[in-house]
Amino acid sequence: MFNKRQINKIKSINVGGYGGKDALIAEALGHKRVNAPFYDATSKDNIKWEYKKQKSCQWLDPYKFSQLTEKEKDINVLFFIHDGANIKEAYQTTYRELIKTMGYTTKQLKKIKDLYSLPCFKNRETQMKAKITVSEIRCFKKII
Repeated sequence: MFNKRQINKIKSINVGGYGGKDALIAEALGHKRVNAPFYDATSKDNIKWEYKKQKSCQWLDPYKFSQLTEKEKDINVLFFIHDGANIKEAYQTTYRELIKTMGYTTKQLKKIKDLYSLPCFKNRETQMKAKITVSEIRCFKKII
C-alpha cells in the first residue's frame, strides 16, 4: 500500500504534543491535505483518507458515522499508533468496516441521527463519543 520511503517518512514524524500533525502525515504519504468533514487528505488518484492518531484507545463520534452516505462509508481510515512521539504501527480500514467493528447497525445510526435532531441536542452542540481499543484497531489491515 505504501512504499518504504513513505513508511520511513511516517516513522520520522513526531506526533507528540498538541496539534493534529495531519499536514505532516499527508506530506509524508504524498497526499494533499484538505479540510473536509469526513476526511483529512486525498491521494494523487483522488482517494480520500481520514487520519486517526492515538497512543492507546481512540474516541470516535457515532453521530459522524450517522451522517455518512453509503459512498462516504468507503472512505479509507488510517489509524496511527504512537508512543507519545513516534508512530510505531499503522492500520487501514474504511468507515464501513469501522462502523461494523464498533457494532453499529444502520438502524442504530438512524436513531442516533434522529436523537441529534432534537433541540436539546442541537442547541447545546452535544457530543457523543465511543471508544475503540488498540486491540480492535489491530484487527484491521496492518500497513506499518
